[in-house]
Amino acid sequence: MTRRVYLIFFIPLLFGCAEKKNAFEDKTVKQIADLQDRRKTDSLLIFLKSDNAEYRRRAALAFASIQDSTAITDLWKVADVEAVFSLGQMYAFGSFYPLEEKIGKGNTPATRREAWEAMGKIIDQKNVDALYDSTNPEGLAWGIYRAGLRGVTDPILINKAGLVLSNKNSPRNDRLAAAHFFARAKMIIEGAVVSAASDSDVEIRMAAVSALSKTRNITAIRKAAEDSDYRVRVSAVRALRTHSWSAAKSLFEKLLNDENPNVSIAVAETVAALDSADYETLSKWANDAKNWRASGTLFQAAAKKNKDVLNMIGFSNNLSRRKPYELAAVINAMSQDPSRQDEIFEMFKSAKAKVVKSTSAAALARMTSDLEIFKQIIADGDQGAIIPICNAITDTTRGFKKVIKDYSFLEEAKSKLSLPRDYETYTPLEEALNYLKGLPPPAPLKNEYNHPIDWSLALTIPKDQQVLIKTSKGEIVMQLFIEEAPGSVVNFVQLVSKGYFNGKFFHRVVPNFVIQTGCNRGDGFGSEDYSIRSEFSGRKYKTGSVGMASAGKDTEGTQWFITHSPTPHLDGKYTIFAEVVSGMDVVHKIEVGDKIIEARLIKDGE
Repeated sequence: MTRRVYLIFFIPLLFGCAEKKNAFEDKTVKQIADLQDRRKTDSLLIFLKSDNAEYRRRAALAFASIQDSTAITDLWKVADVEAVFSLGQMYAFGSFYPLEEKIGKGNTPATRREAWEAMGKIIDQKNVDALYDSTNPEGLAWGIYRAGLRGVTDPILINKAGLVLSNKNSPRNDRLAAAHFFARAKMIIEGAVVSAASDSDVEIRMAAVSALSKTRNITAIRKAAEDSDYRVRVSAVRALRTHSWSAAKSLFEKLLNDENPNVSIAVAETVAALDSADYETLSKWANDAKNWRASGTLFQAAAKKNKDVLNMIGFSNNLSRRKPYELAAVINAMSQDPSRQDEIFEMFKSAKAKVVKSTSAAALARMTSDLEIFKQIIADGDQGAIIPICNAITDTTRGFKKVIKDYSFLEEAKSKLSLPRDYETYTPLEEALNYLKGLPPPAPLKNEYNHPIDWSLALTIPKDQQVLIKTSKGEIVMQLFIEEAPGSVVNFVQLVSKGYFNGKFFHRVVPNFVIQTGCNRGDGFGSEDYSIRSEFSGRKYKTGSVGMASAGKDTEGTQWFITHSPTPHLDGKYTIFAEVVSGMDVVHKIEVGDKIIEARLIKDGE
């Protein structure tokens, strides 16, 4: 009898302590998320009136992704921070008066902070004074930053941002916003920026150093070039672009030999864009560069000024021995020499690696107007190769409209495309056809809903689920945000579970920005026969955020990226579905051409 009583009490206790895997075990929470995924505005509006705070907040946040401006009036009535965020996500002036009210002092500090930032997303130059606030509440700096991203600013806002950045007692995140504002603004407060370029906070420091490009203070840039964090050194490289070649040349050369390849690559990319750089220096540096990508970029820049450079240095020798991404860099350099046209076309036709194929096509699109070559590239059917050829055809300076009378070759190529897989190729093809037919540009292509969330799988994913990404440079561990981005996480888990990412290349690495992978072609133009929805939350892009790459809203699929540092211009525009919890040192080492050896879910107890 005693034993039976013990079991009666123990069993409910056991089940009562069982922890939910995630919030979607609540059927209403799951329903709201599914309505968001299906973009069902009318059904979601009902939940904005719910007495359950969790349901109300989730429904309000859903409109940050749906971005249906017909919901503005209903969101206005909701006091929650999530509603304020969604009002800003409308990017419509209709949100102005609701947000103006939310900024009022009767609201909570969190609501006011969010309202200031949201106001920056929708305000226009005529109403810029709405951001004039003498009390400088928390969040105003982010409002100034968001407005500045859109070119909306004035001397008063610039001065306010300078005061925030200069005041070491300002909240850290406000100072970060001010630093990023000056990194992108046309005008700066030089004293504040120079001081912040030596800030103890590395993320404020790197943004402030970027803003030094608007000053003549090369001394501050030289100091930044000695920084222990490579990201600050990358910012220093880019800040040098506005200084005279004679003043910057020696520092560029020093940084070209930096131990971190990201710095070398940043030097090559920056110098290649300078008209003042002489081809003798460029070719010498290209020969001396230790990093193949830096070398290729410099050779291309040198050859642009003097195509004979390629012959003198024998850069294009031994092409068959080069790896695909390195060969692509060689092709870009070769494209500066018109006599290499046939050689590049042969490489296009024989290429097995997609990155070589699309790079060859892009090179030919730049260097020739040979219609027969263009037709053969289009007929080949490679999606990544079709895009640059269509862009060349629609270039009004090249006269193709007078030359091409029979555009059936484009019609045939279009008929072979499949949506949503070929979304990026379909649009330029349509544009080329309309241009040749004398029609207006086509309306933006709407990506129809085609991939519902697998909720049975979603319910099995713990809210703290982690993923191991084993790369050729080491291991990265990421934590998934199933409760914030269920569609993205479920899609990612499905791909991981079938080994989709194993063997995929990191095809894109932008120094102190992102590393990107997941492309089935390896050149950034690849996707599968479906797309998933964008899922925007109030979460910000910081160092180690993991986001979904896209070609526009609701076009995400298999490609994803990890940020090297805070990238606030991506906030609310690209889904954040995970973050790195260990292995950021590996993220910083990844280069184009590195591979994912294995991606797998981490099991309990590991």
